[in-house]
Amino acid sequence: IDLWGESLYVRESPIGKLAEWKLILEQPVAPFQKRLYKNYTGKLILVFLVLFASLALAEFLSRRMVRTLQQLAGITRGLPSRLASESRIAWPRSSMSEIFELTNNIKEMADSLVERFVDIRRINASLEQRIEERTEELRKSEAFLDSIVENVPAMIFLKDAKDLRFVKFNRAGAELLGYTREDLLGKNDYDFFPRQEADFLQPRTRKPSVLAI
Repeated sequence: IDLWGESLYVRESPIGKLAEWKLILEQPVAPFQKRLYKNYTGKLILVFLVLFASLALAEFLSRRMVRTLQQLAGITRGLPSRLASESRIAWPRSSMSEIFELTNNIKEMADSLVERFVDIRRINASLEQRIEERTEELRKSEAFLDSIVENVPAMIFLKDAKDLRFVKFNRAGAELLGYTREDLLGKNDYDFFPRQEADFLQPRTRKPSVLAI
């Protein structure tokens, strides 16, 4: 480049018909080289500025995209529990089509989950109501059965199937044995009868004809 800057442009032209003379023109390259470098420098500066602006724009868009994705990550963390508690969710907005579509897809899934939660609550409420109704029916049936057992004039008692201890005694049975029900409950035949009689009664208690639990 230095040698080129020190060189010359040369042009020769003959003068006259017989060419006795020659016109020689010389022009240094340096002024043209300076103008060329100046032109190239301006264009390189322009390219650098365009590149810098492109990098700045890319950085801005990437930060904006990452910020939106971070917001989505925070929103979707524990999303089912937030939807179940009916918390209001502020969905982020984005001008980028990809982020916009992703946000819409997640929002649609969240709406679907909300509908499922509503259906589950409705089913649970119905089941709880049915359980309460059946529990009330069972309570009434047990009360009716207890009333019948309590008012039967014959002795009726229930024993635990494992230890053969009294777990229920009707009023007629307690009066027949001469004990209060508090004294009878939790005891077995050995607590009230001689051993021979208790040995006789114990095996027969397990027969199907005797009510025991």
